[in-house]
Amino acid sequence: MKNTLILHGHFYQPPRENPDTGIIPIQSSAYPKDNWNVRITDECYSANAYSRYLSYDGRIERIFNNYEHLSFNFGPTLLHWLREHREDVYGKILEADRVSCSRFNGHGNAIAQSFNHTILPLDDPRDAALQVSWGLDDFRFHFSRDAEGIWLPETAVNETVLDILIDQGVSFIVLSPWQAQRVETEPGKWRDLGKHPAPCTQPYLLARPKGNIAVFFYHPGLAEGISFGHFLRDADMLYTHIRELIAGGQTPLLHAATDGEIYGHHEPFGDMCLAALAQRIMQDDEISFGNYGSYLAEHPPTLHAELRKGEQHLGTSWSCFHGVSRWFKDCGCSTGGEHGWNQKWRAPLRSAFQQISHELVSIFESQLSGLTDIGPWELLSNYGRVLSGAQTPEAFCTEVLGSEEDQQQTVLLTLLEGQRFRHYMFTSCGWFFADISGIEPQQNMHYALHAVSLYQQLTGRQLRHTLEDLLHPAKSNVKSAGRGSKILRSIADVMLPLGVEAASFFVLNRELSRSEDRLQHYGDYELLDSKKSSLGGLVQKLRKGSTRQEYTFTVVTEFDRIEGVLMHCREEVPGDGPFREITMDMLGSYLCSQLYAWIDRSLERVTDNDLEQIYHDMTYYTGISKQSSYQPDQHFFIANMGTCMRTLNSLFRLGVIGKNRSDFELIQALLDFIFQRGGTGERETTNRIISSYMLQLTSEILAATDPELFTFVKDLLVLTRESGFVPDITRLQNSIYERLLHCSDLGSVPCKNLKELAMQAGIVTDSF
Repeated sequence: MKNTLILHGHFYQPPRENPDTGIIPIQSSAYPKDNWNVRITDECYSANAYSRYLSYDGRIERIFNNYEHLSFNFGPTLLHWLREHREDVYGKILEADRVSCSRFNGHGNAIAQSFNHTILPLDDPRDAALQVSWGLDDFRFHFSRDAEGIWLPETAVNETVLDILIDQGVSFIVLSPWQAQRVETEPGKWRDLGKHPAPCTQPYLLARPKGNIAVFFYHPGLAEGISFGHFLRDADMLYTHIRELIAGGQTPLLHAATDGEIYGHHEPFGDMCLAALAQRIMQDDEISFGNYGSYLAEHPPTLHAELRKGEQHLGTSWSCFHGVSRWFKDCGCSTGGEHGWNQKWRAPLRSAFQQISHELVSIFESQLSGLTDIGPWELLSNYGRVLSGAQTPEAFCTEVLGSEEDQQQTVLLTLLEGQRFRHYMFTSCGWFFADISGIEPQQNMHYALHAVSLYQQLTGRQLRHTLEDLLHPAKSNVKSAGRGSKILRSIADVMLPLGVEAASFFVLNRELSRSEDRLQHYGDYELLDSKKSSLGGLVQKLRKGSTRQEYTFTVVTEFDRIEGVLMHCREEVPGDGPFREITMDMLGSYLCSQLYAWIDRSLERVTDNDLEQIYHDMTYYTGISKQSSYQPDQHFFIANMGTCMRTLNSLFRLGVIGKNRSDFELIQALLDFIFQRGGTGERETTNRIISSYMLQLTSEILAATDPELFTFVKDLLVLTRESGFVPDITRLQNSIYERLLHCSDLGSVPCKNLKELAMQAGIVTDSF
């Protein structure tokens, strides 16, 4: 019998969206990407879906879907983002689970995770049960099966959490070996572990009055080596280490659990180490990859374990030496920060949210009583179907209310959404790091303010000032940040009333974009109607998808040569108030980025009639500058570089270029000029322009029936590289490799052309 190796990756990102629009703002700290979800997806989630195994000369010999070999969980907030923004990666994750189910007799690699990464032992038990229920619903929606196991955020657990998991039918969990107090060595005989880790070579049973749940304690040395010891820098070393650990063990199981982001984000190219390890394991006669569900089915536990209680008997976790204190007090555990800092702010932050949470629950229960006979907690549990995407908000409301009356639906959905954001304000990242002024605590405050705002719409109760008072004792280590009350005010001061950002977006979309760029959706909002106002602006009627709430705004724009673009916005409600002045900074960086994009697309347009003259001019400009020591006037040089960049952008981004060679000479002339006469900025921008076009080609490659497309892309790659540019073709390579896998007739013209393209893209084609 082969030894089983299980490597588990906990993949997770917290919710980052603006709670009103559902759009992630641009995060400058994630540069060169727009936000951290995009950046970590490229470095880790996508990298593992399409991980490269390279030949000796650096070409792609094979592309692995690492999720077929990893045990994994994806946090619901991350998986939904991937489903919307990176469908290719999302599809690979689901495919990996299907493949593993086939391989392991119905036991897939994927396990569930509670909904938005709260610390379950610190949650109200009803909220902890919801977190688990929503997480299981989410798993069922994505993977079309029930979850066998569940990942507990920060592996935080106590007896209450175990009872919840047993109640909801969870079969197993994965914990740190340091969370165990004692284990049976044989039935009825116990060994106290003291300061030693629990044995990791078999699953154990955790006994509770209502039943048992299995637990796997991961191997501490292997997990720590992968996470902190740079084991992922050398696949040969990691493989040798695994062989040594298995050779010294007495049972056929070796497993480790780590943050999934170590495979490529925290440890660059860690995904490639995993792919290389997979190649070795697949050729090994003594070791094979497995997963927890399959192993549990074949090796049901017979011995029991008991867990440590943690400080104040609240529970334990894998990242707090004291238990779960890291998420509610200054226990000494922190990440980041400077010498002399403390985390005394944690206690008042949690206390403030807990007290506001009680108020929000009270409002929810009282407002709900007149709408439905379904109990509030049963209703919230059922709402998991909407949160997962298995049921639309409208269908859910009709089922609950027995009516399609719009106002009742809006009230019900607003109440439910308020509870969702009440949960979001307890996302664990808000306490994990060094200071309350960090992005994570501020995001939690933003969610708290949004929940308060939703309920203020229904009841008129203003809880914001109560929350502000409760946060006042929380003192930042950063002197300029002040106290939690000041931080909350700074967030509230830039929050626009619900719907205002979307209304402004739609007005500017109509004023600045061309007809083909007109949009009907902005995040969670849909534009229902837009018409001219007698006041000179536009009347915008919007609907918010998550609550079905409709808003009507009159928006007037003006351009002031000193102040710039100004907007004046007023919601059309009974007793209309004055217009509110809106500036671009108030609308945020994401919306502004869209405005710049529309203007850029308009300015960058070069018609067919321009191309011949531009080609003539740039060819001679480049030819003269190559041979003459005299350099052109700087002003004209800058102007010509601008024309050159504009033309290239138009050719690639706006589709002027055809799938033929008619524009290749012009492209070469432009690239030659930019490479020879441009600076670092111009070259980097050109690389991004070409990379953007290569990204457009990925879907065309997958669906292409004309073999000439493959030849065209190959020649374009040759041209750009010969001109000195190295565009990002990662996703293009993924598409080419996928298409090669499905090339049925390797001798046909399309497949021959595809193989030529693959070779130019750095893919070894000998095995196809």
